[in-house]
Amino acid sequence: EASGCEGVTQEGLEEALGKFVGDIMQVPPAFSAIKKDGKKAYELARKGQEVVMEPRAVTIHSLSLSRPYSETKPDFDIEVKCGGGTYIRSLVRDIGRDLGTKAHMSALVRTVQGEFCLDDCMAHDDIFDCDKILQEMPKSVDRLEGLLEKLKADKKGMDAQVEKTSDSE
Repeated sequence: EASGCEGVTQEGLEEALGKFVGDIMQVPPAFSAIKKDGKKAYELARKGQEVVMEPRAVTIHSLSLSRPYSETKPDFDIEVKCGGGTYIRSLVRDIGRDLGTKAHMSALVRTVQGEFCLDDCMAHDDIFDCDKILQEMPKSVDRLEGLLEKLKADKKGMDAQVEKTSDSE
């Protein structure tokens, strides 16, 4: 049975985080949209049914404390850079287990998604300010042009693959 956080230290937490960097197997939470027997797992879990989730391969590119544990104890703040399909709730749960205790997520801020970065976003209060919108528009146009060029290059590569496959048949 898991105990409280009395034995958790900065060093122990950093050591635990290091164990989860790289390619790992992760058991997703039962309250997830992954399909089990043709239904979303969370639908079954909400009905009180036992949902056994299978481990899945995920990649954690980096994992670190974003603030010293001494400032946040008994909580800890982490920054995660990960591949698609990673469940942060499960990662936090597993970190707690590794520390011999329990852990859960109380907040999540997605700072990057694909080409989009939170630092480049407008503040909520600014979305109705025409001057600020006009000021930010060139950045958005540049980003969209870059994405368009990437999509064109990807399409060109896919077209070449299709053509190569057609020629070999």
